[in-house]
Amino acid sequence: MLNKWTPTFIRPFFKSKELKGSVNLFTAVNEKGMAVNLAEMERRHVGKLRNIRFYCPVCKEPLVLKAGSVRIPHFAHRIKSQCFTTEPESARHLQGKKDLFRFCLKNGYESTLEQYLPEIQQRPDVLAIRNGRRYAIEYQCTPISIRSIQQRSDRYLKIGITPIWIIGGYPFVKKLKNSVYELTDFYWSLTKRTGADITLIGYEPVDSTLFVLSNLAPFTSKKVFARLESIPLNNCRIPFYIQDQTASFPYLHWLKEKNKWIQQKVRYGTIVHGSFLKNVYKSGNNPFLLPAVCGLPVPYMESFASAPMIWQFYVWIDCLQKLPFGKKISLKYVLYKLGRRIDREDVLLRQLPFHDYRNWEKAVAFYLRLLVHLSYLRIAGEDLFVKRKMINSLKHTEDRTEEEYIFKVLIKSSYTNKINKKNKQCFLFGEQEK
Repeated sequence: MLNKWTPTFIRPFFKSKELKGSVNLFTAVNEKGMAVNLAEMERRHVGKLRNIRFYCPVCKEPLVLKAGSVRIPHFAHRIKSQCFTTEPESARHLQGKKDLFRFCLKNGYESTLEQYLPEIQQRPDVLAIRNGRRYAIEYQCTPISIRSIQQRSDRYLKIGITPIWIIGGYPFVKKLKNSVYELTDFYWSLTKRTGADITLIGYEPVDSTLFVLSNLAPFTSKKVFARLESIPLNNCRIPFYIQDQTASFPYLHWLKEKNKWIQQKVRYGTIVHGSFLKNVYKSGNNPFLLPAVCGLPVPYMESFASAPMIWQFYVWIDCLQKLPFGKKISLKYVLYKLGRRIDREDVLLRQLPFHDYRNWEKAVAFYLRLLVHLSYLRIAGEDLFVKRKMINSLKHTEDRTEEEYIFKVLIKSSYTNKINKKNKQCFLFGEQEK
């Protein structure tokens, strides 16, 4: 909104309150229209700017210079500002985006802080450019909707900018036990595939440390097996690669969690509100005696919000249980049958803005190939399989021989992590390994 403080040179560029601004800023323009970036200045020099008028680069309203001894020097809108805001700016957010801006400069990226992009009416925390490629770094300290993440990211991509989302603080809600973490839908929505791996990045400005959660293997909608690596920001150089951990998947831990999950599902689940238990009993099965091949870890399983036990049960009950020995079955048919379960919401998919929506099909394909590896199926052609061995329910709750055998095979072969890693990528900017 125009007011008496708005100088004449700014008025022609003023649009209206649909523009995106921010409560606290590092960048502003002075009365001459020149940009001033406090992140590039030493604190002792900021005090010299107190008698100069500054204005928001987006809404053009006058700003107040905050340069006390406690908080980071920054500009702030007036209390009754008409500038639209995306979210409040905490001290962590201010310090975090300042650190990331300097980090990009140090690593050879032409960078700007809080640059407004009028064509999409967005202002990334940091805009970094190198070798003609542009990156928008969004330092997200508070949860926002997946829809908002998708929309903002799509706008960047529309004008040729790659969005990079970094969580403010640790990249998980809490650590449950060794190598097991809890993630909400918000955290999951910011994960991305880096080559063959899945990563989630967080930054804590208090100790200037990047945290990278990698090797993510979801067990339930919230519980995930993962590897956490902390990297002092000053020691991080681009490109930076996460260490290959192909032989360290916690199969035995996974097996224990699988059996624990079944017990909790039966104890706390209901037939009325949970279709899984209802369909297990309806098919004449006992949830404690489901086949040992249900609930196995495979690549791309992050595409499912439903636990591996659930969607693999439906693959078995709909496609494999009654398939005669020696008969063929196609991947296309299995995908069709599981797709119908997804349509009925017996199986739920996870919303992942930075992943291919069809990755759930890859998870199913890897699952069938795992059954080939375990000698239950054999390959009969391209995406065509033949039943080689019967897949039966367990005889009693103590009958864990087949299950233990399967996990011994997995441990020995490390099948879950056998993915082509030749095209390894930097976990942050995605630059290819040379």
